[in-house]
Amino acid sequence: MHDDDLFSPSLSQTSRPELPAGSRPWRLGSQFYVAFFGGPLAMAAIGFLNATRLGLPRSRARQIAAAGAAAFAGAVATVLALDSDVTPRLIVAVAGVACYVVARRLQRDADRLYGLGKDEELAYDSLVGPGLLAAVVGGFGTIAVLTGLS
Repeated sequence: MHDDDLFSPSLSQTSRPELPAGSRPWRLGSQFYVAFFGGPLAMAAIGFLNATRLGLPRSRARQIAAAGAAAFAGAVATVLALDSDVTPRLIVAVAGVACYVVARRLQRDADRLYGLGKDEELAYDSLVGPGLLAAVVGGFGTIAVLTGLS
């Protein structure tokens, strides 16, 4: 009988070293809440930071930031084009979710690779503190700008 590596798992020897708490990435699903409540600028900030935590190339992290800027510009254009009857809060939420969709797509492959073979609870850092800060600052800042325009 000969020893053939064809049927042996190929990823078993390629595990990434465990990252210390505070430098591990955040769950992609948790970023949705930041996007919904904080808007596109908050989502862009969290997505940019998470892209660096996942080890993505800087170009991909910049694409996430550009998506946030584009979603913010779209929110500004929407407020300027619509009547003042539409609440800026709804526009901020829609723009944030649009940015989330792009950011999730750009982070998805690296996130899957990172989480491969890891304990789900221990593999990721909590987004509660940074996410809440980003949502409050980004949300109020974006709403203040949009309210000033309408």
